[in-house]
Amino acid sequence: MYKSYCGNYSTNFLEGLVIMEDPKYGYKDPDGGYKIKDNEYYANIVKFLKKREEDVLKGEWTYEVIKDKGIEVKEGNDHIFYLRSDQFGFSAPQISTSTKFLGCDNRYPYWRYLHLSTHGSKYWKVIEWINITRTIGGSFVWPVWKENKNSDYYSRYNRYRGVKSYIEDSVDLTLYEVKRYYDHKDNYNKNNEIISNDKLYTSEFDCFENNPKECPMKKWLDHFGNFEKYAKFFMFDDDFEEDEVADGILDDENFGGNRKIDELKKYVFCQKNETEGKEHKYYPIDILIGNPLKENKVEDYKKTRRIKNCSVKELEIVLDRLSKMTILRTARILEAIKNIPSEKSSQS
Repeated sequence: MYKSYCGNYSTNFLEGLVIMEDPKYGYKDPDGGYKIKDNEYYANIVKFLKKREEDVLKGEWTYEVIKDKGIEVKEGNDHIFYLRSDQFGFSAPQISTSTKFLGCDNRYPYWRYLHLSTHGSKYWKVIEWINITRTIGGSFVWPVWKENKNSDYYSRYNRYRGVKSYIEDSVDLTLYEVKRYYDHKDNYNKNNEIISNDKLYTSEFDCFENNPKECPMKKWLDHFGNFEKYAKFFMFDDDFEEDEVADGILDDENFGGNRKIDELKKYVFCQKNETEGKEHKYYPIDILIGNPLKENKVEDYKKTRRIKNCSVKELEIVLDRLSKMTILRTARILEAIKNIPSEKSSQS
């Protein structure tokens, strides 16, 4: 089976929501694992980044977990920036120590599903969805940086692509904005109306506009060259064979033990558009309908809140699809890093 990194979620979650109707439980956000010495989740991300750097880019960037900072990226002896993960499995309902509700209103898909569904096993379904999306295949990694010498490191884009935006934390719309960066990177500025409202641009517009050579996000995305390389590097793509998927992970009810390559490739995050000719351009897959996401659809989504407006049946389809996409990516990542030993994290 897969390893989930969100703590003792299932027992506490059930006790909270079923018995008490009050979600007081011990959810742990994997993204904060950089604060923990020798954290397994971040150690696996580093193994994956190193492996893909060598296999896909033949590059010279190195990656190392630095406790309390994140993943340090270097070229030779030169520090470039730090990276931290960003879950794309939507926010888990929880209550903080200050009794503040987090992820507990209808903007959040899991909470909305619990309130709308009359399904007898709805709590178990939410547990399964959240645990699957908190596996190693369930996150992005973004550069983090300080706004000034007194501020902490953080990713603006992590915040900007959340439920207050049209993206609503969705992986497909995030990937589409990354694709648009590559499509317009020679003209990625305020004068380009196509991207000027994208959250990737607006979250770090001052950096893109005023200091592009030192912009961490620009350096990060430029490292991959184009969207096809980005998708391949992070295993969002459909370019893999059956023996590149870890044994035992897909042989459960998510896939019914079906490991046929054509069936698996229905659940990738990006697919080639064969009509694009020799370039075989990749398009992110729309998690609502399972088809390539096109620009006119994105513009429609910008005018609405598509996840917030989903019916309970639509939510179930979306969350099931996202879980299958995530567990497939997890199985590919684990197969890629299975023979790589972990390294201890360094102190900041």
